[in-house]
Amino acid sequence: MHLHRDYFGRLAAMVKNIQRLLDAARRTEIEVIYIAINAHTSDARDCSQITRGLKIRLPKDSPGNQILAEIAPRPDEIVLHKITSSAFNSTPLHLILQNMGRKTLILTGIITNGCVESTARDARDLGYRVIIAGDACATYSDETHQRTVEWLGRTIGNACTTDEIIARMGVASSASAAP
Repeated sequence: MHLHRDYFGRLAAMVKNIQRLLDAARRTEIEVIYIAINAHTSDARDCSQITRGLKIRLPKDSPGNQILAEIAPRPDEIVLHKITSSAFNSTPLHLILQNMGRKTLILTGIITNGCVESTARDARDLGYRVIIAGDACATYSDETHQRTVEWLGRTIGNACTTDEIIARMGVASSASAAP
């Protein structure tokens, strides 16, 4: 999951939906893996050209790199640190998923038309079934977000709401839908 403090100020609905998905996944023993963009150097010189070109600076140990407390990983959950848009290019995510026998991914996070889309494309190319939790993702504009979710749903995988995903998991959500 891509979610850092520095990117957005108003993400309450998205965070609420991620909380609901985390709760449902944990109750049904679905593996939760976090992906954080985080440079290995203090000046982020090791990050990809696109990240540097967008002036996204997430230097090593920056407070802005911290995963929000509201959706923080539990002690035994995996947190991978990437330096590229896609979660697959600069992490061992594919190997970990293969080792765990996972074939379906539910994607949430920020920069729908960037990191989420790049990860979705790579996942599909690697043979994973991709589910985009559209209301648990966000980007800089609502219009871009909606177009990206619709496009990903038509071409890469399934675009679903948090309610739809939780219903497919076969659990009742412990929280009401986010506004």
